[in-house]
Amino acid sequence: MDGPIESVCADLEQVWKQARRGASEKAIHNLRVSIRKMDAMLEILHALNDDSDIQKLRRRLKKVKRAVGPLRDIDVQIRLALGSKSVGDTRKFILHMRSKKAKERKVALKVLNVADRKKFSKEHRRIRKRALADLRKSDVATARKSVRMLIQAAQQEFKLAQKDFRSDDAKKLHALRIAARKLRFLVEAASSIFPRLSNISQTALRECQSKMGELRDRQLLHKTITEWREDE
Repeated sequence: MDGPIESVCADLEQVWKQARRGASEKAIHNLRVSIRKMDAMLEILHALNDDSDIQKLRRRLKKVKRAVGPLRDIDVQIRLALGSKSVGDTRKFILHMRSKKAKERKVALKVLNVADRKKFSKEHRRIRKRALADLRKSDVATARKSVRMLIQAAQQEFKLAQKDFRSDDAKKLHALRIAARKLRFLVEAASSIFPRLSNISQTALRECQSKMGELRDRQLLHKTITEWREDE
């Protein structure tokens, strides 16, 4: 169990450093993906070991992900706007978005400071060491059952979101995207610890998440353009 958890932690530390150096679109995207992988791994650890410190660490990571989210959204909107005919004065809109980006970049870099990264690393190593020590004493069959139940609950959320989905409803679209993403990363994390635990297709979930993400990005661009025109 140590290997997969250590790998996810090491990857997060690396992409955190890269994001801190430049806060490029790719670096911020990689950081958000890595945080989601880490969160899924922590959720599994919490299911196996009811440690309140695990939830505290998850909340800290969620705060980082939320802080850099607007920067990611702006980068995507600028890219989409460059290929869109619905913007109108594209140059003026891009300048407006780049001004917003400069502000959000400062926010992101403040959150991604070296002290926070080192603090996270120290806390995670302490929590991981304690959780793994307890898990080695536990029954493997019981641990697999607990993780399987966690995945089944996430799968049920995904199915309900699928049933309720409407492409013209931004909230329901977002709900399906979140459910697909959560299930995907849980299955990925669980499979790295307990091979053949689930037969859920990660490829299908990734495709669903990608499709919902594209729809959401275009809806967000439309909303941003509308608000920008109203302020003009």
